[in-house]
Amino acid sequence: MQAENKDFVAIISDIVDSRKLINRDVVQKRLKKTLAVVNDKYSNNLVANFKISLGDEFQGLLIDQTNIVKIISDIKHMMYPVNLRFGVGIGKITTDIVKQNSLEIDGPAYYQARNMIDKVKDYQTKSSTKNYQILFSNGKSSDKYLLINTCFYLVSTIESDWTLRQKEIIYTFIDYKLNQTKTAKSLGITASTVSRTKQNANINPYLTALNTIDKILQKEDKENVD
Repeated sequence: MQAENKDFVAIISDIVDSRKLINRDVVQKRLKKTLAVVNDKYSNNLVANFKISLGDEFQGLLIDQTNIVKIISDIKHMMYPVNLRFGVGIGKITTDIVKQNSLEIDGPAYYQARNMIDKVKDYQTKSSTKNYQILFSNGKSSDKYLLINTCFYLVSTIESDWTLRQKEIIYTFIDYKLNQTKTAKSLGITASTVSRTKQNANINPYLTALNTIDKILQKEDKENVD
């Protein structure tokens, strides 16, 4: 497939501190299964499937920005409690696009994604900015992308205070489309426990930040089509 004269969305992600994992083979099997689920669920959004590029790194290519937040959230939730970081790049593709092998694809979209994940890694070594987990760029200065990255930083900062149990409950709550009763039943806990966890985990600003990112990206896609 020839790349059209349009911008695509490249996502590169890796496992944080993968060398410290005791069960790396188990985690890699889970990652393969997770990517297979995402590739199937978001098939219409992907021009190149997510594929492992290194032992702890994977990448994929989206046709537009519509489901960036949902895709990243799904991967994070399915890989819990493994920690991931993401670089997202918007730009052109200068090679043929191969649906089944994103590793054969190259261009500015991937350069931006690579630059962003490298920045996340750099920021995570600095105490003042260690909470960055996701960065987003199209290679240009923009108040819009500054807002998106600020919202991602807010999301990461809130998540950094969650215990593993809080993450499990909140991720399940989001996966069940904010249905408290189904979340409680799925995890074998009471609805009041879910409610208390939501309050203690600052779920409202967390979801507000994610929804803000989603609205900005979808608005931009609509404007590009119009």
